Amino acid sequence: MTIGTITARAGATLEGDAPERLRVVGAERLSRDDFAELVVRGRAAGVRTVTVVPSGAPLDPRALADGGADEIEIVAYTTVPGEHDAITRRRDSHAALLATMTRIAETPLGVRVVIPLLSRRVQDLAALVVDCLARCPRAVAVELTLPATFPRRTDILMPEPMEALRERIAASAQAAKERGVPLTTRGIAFCLLPASQRRSAESTARGPDDVMAEGCGRCLRQGECRGVPRYYADAYGLDALTPLEELEDGVGIDPAAHPEPTRGPIAPRDASRFRVVLVNLCEATWGYGPGAAEYLRAELLARLGERVDVEILFLVNQSADAAADAIWEMEPDVVGFSCYSWNLADSGAVSRRLKARGARFPIVWGGVSFAFLDRDASWFSWWDAVDAVARGSGESTLVQLVERLLAGPRRIDHVLPGLLLPRAGGVEVGPPAIPPSRLDDLASPYLSGTVYQVARPTIEMARGCQFQCAFCSDAKDSREGRMVAHSVERIAQEISAVTRWPGASWIDAGASTANVTDAVFEDVCAAIRQGDPEGRLRYGFQLYPALARPAQREALRGVNVGALHFGVQSLTPATFGAIRRGTRLSHVERALSVFEGVGPLELSLILGLPGETFDSFRQVFDELVRFSELRLVVNRLLVLPGTQLHLHRRALGLEIEEERYYRIRSTPSMSARDLRRAQDYVIDRACALPDLVKDGEARVRWVNFDAQRSFAAPAEYGASFLPA
Repeated sequence: MTIGTITARAGATLEGDAPERLRVVGAERLSRDDFAELVVRGRAAGVRTVTVVPSGAPLDPRALADGGADEIEIVAYTTVPGEHDAITRRRDSHAALLATMTRIAETPLGVRVVIPLLSRRVQDLAALVVDCLARCPRAVAVELTLPATFPRRTDILMPEPMEALRERIAASAQAAKERGVPLTTRGIAFCLLPASQRRSAESTARGPDDVMAEGCGRCLRQGECRGVPRYYADAYGLDALTPLEELEDGVGIDPAAHPEPTRGPIAPRDASRFRVVLVNLCEATWGYGPGAAEYLRAELLARLGERVDVEILFLVNQSADAAADAIWEMEPDVVGFSCYSWNLADSGAVSRRLKARGARFPIVWGGVSFAFLDRDASWFSWWDAVDAVARGSGESTLVQLVERLLAGPRRIDHVLPGLLLPRAGGVEVGPPAIPPSRLDDLASPYLSGTVYQVARPTIEMARGCQFQCAFCSDAKDSREGRMVAHSVERIAQEISAVTRWPGASWIDAGASTANVTDAVFEDVCAAIRQGDPEGRLRYGFQLYPALARPAQREALRGVNVGALHFGVQSLTPATFGAIRRGTRLSHVERALSVFEGVGPLELSLILGLPGETFDSFRQVFDELVRFSELRLVVNRLLVLPGTQLHLHRRALGLEIEEERYYRIRSTPSMSARDLRRAQDYVIDRACALPDLVKDGEARVRWVNFDAQRSFAAPAEYGASFLPA
């Protein structure tokens, strides 16, 4: 992304090609009209995102919003008025800042709060974050910076040494997290940050007054880091700068907030046997287990169990270094990563660390993200970290690969069905994977003894789909062009096994493919009744509104229904072609009528589909929120690798934020500003509902928004809470 900066003064011009993001920075003798004029001209020049930085200049937030500005960047130093004025050298600057926050809160503008780090004697960092976010309900981020040069009163304002600074940053990050706003850092050496903040830190160009330690050349992030300002080095020396090859690079989710899976001990390494290690990385479990890895393990043991050991490492909230340590200690002969949109970057970081340590074992990635990798590999940036990528049904591919490695050199020299190999200057694509003719022919992890016992086990009811929804990883083309289902007997046996687990409580019954035909849906429900006749577990179903029929309601008789999730996605005809799916309001009304009283009902809506506009989305949301008897969840679109939307993203004009799990940034019909406005509309309308909270749960939730100020998910998804 290119970022242009223009100083806002009379006669200022925007020259050359328009950047994707424009920062309009205030200057002396600036009028309110100058600001608004530059915002309008930037929009007219094709700028996607306009950020206004007042720098003490007067501004009219309402005029800026009307002119097309997206957000305002404000700088806050302390909650103490006198200190704030002394630091800025402007009388009443603190009062002016508070007045600006009040005026901004009356507009749809987002707010980016920038806080330069100062001494704890004048700056209670966590309290300042809380105060700013309370005054800025539409805050999109809090950004901490270490000033490149330092103001007067250095003895009073100087930040603390590294360890104290880490503690303050961590406390402020927690304060922002509790209020649903991300905290980022800019211009701070990566090793000075707590591990939880390194992933969100922004690289900054090194300035003339920045210095680095001799050992910084060994750091994994040295190409992105500025070191520290000279004044900080003069005060504390450079010993605090420690290359990140020696420090963890972790993520910031508290593992205690999520249930630990129950599993048995890992067997000691038997040097005479071939060891396969299957890795699943995730930030949080929400009660789920490793899923696909369990099925791969079961098939390998069923086919090659006399010669092979298979271990699953289900690593929750582990840093890249810690995950690499865990894998290394297993002494594997081959390592396989289960990859999804949310752990691709983490899988890459861990794989690269293994390669950097001189790993002699092959590293193979697999997952639904790679369904179309043979047709488009331009987005895949981890070829240096892998020896092969598997696409399609993985059981046969993994068995053949292990057989090849057992028979010959422990490296992958030739393609096999389902594999893609990195080659100099390109990628070698093997034949398609060999799918099972019957799912029942594959081994069952639940019947052979699974490793992980979790609250929400993933039981495969069917694989593939008859439909082609472009946003879905289970669509027909994404799943080898076919749909196969397990028998009633097999599903019932697996469910019966899970009912004996002490911690199990919920099974998602077959995802959205469970009701593509009446016969499949009846089989799934019959298997549930047969395997769990006492209704010990609850079952969630994802359903197509257009396919709702009385026969399905009848099929659910005797099933302990936890929730029925209806994927509406959009009611706008302009989206139907691109997403290859169409739902009408009449379909929704019929579905709600058919399933009334069966169990909790939930509708899902996607924000950011191609063809949707701000006005059409608002109309759809208003149509759906009027159904007071159900819950509504709004998901900002994720353009997932392995879906047709991702495959055709360029032709559709989709801009994607890969660093945010491939979230939609803009479409030809919805700009970044339109998406922000739509998010705000959802939040404002939801909070104005007289029955927002019903039966102890929120009627409206939102996912993947900029400001995650959503009420908690329903109880079946984890711990619930409501705001004070």
